[in-house]
Amino acid sequence: MEIENQNNLMEEQNLNITPRMQNDLLGFAKWLKFLSVLGVIGVVLMIIASVVLLIVGFVGSALLDFTAEKSIVMGVIYLAVALLYVYPFKKAFGFIRKIRQAFSQKDNLNAEEAFQDLRQGMKFIGILTIVCLVLYVLILVVVLVAASVLANSPF
Repeated sequence: MEIENQNNLMEEQNLNITPRMQNDLLGFAKWLKFLSVLGVIGVVLMIIASVVLLIVGFVGSALLDFTAEKSIVMGVIYLAVALLYVYPFKKAFGFIRKIRQAFSQKDNLNAEEAFQDLRQGMKFIGILTIVCLVLYVLILVVVLVAASVLANSPF
């Protein structure tokens, strides 16, 4: 209901993008591209690290006769984290491409799609942040309980 009211209000007001707003959005897109490229490089490095850890784990356990569960677990975790970051970077690059097209072609549809990509990417990062914070709290509780139990144990 609130979104409909906002949409009706926007239609009545006819929001116009000023040259300064356009300049700021294009500047934002440039910085977002820079940060996204760095992020993609980080994702690639994480994937390479996960592959190395997995190879060391599997080859080490087969040839060198040692247990390499830690290496395999870390490789899987690195791969999972790297894959989690692919979606927001995909959405960031979508925003960059579409906002540039929107301004160069004076196309409202591209602008709408650009902001939709931006919203979806930020929503994903927000949910991921909440999940991480909850995991941190759970880990802290487990560590505190374990420390308390170990402090009271006779060992």
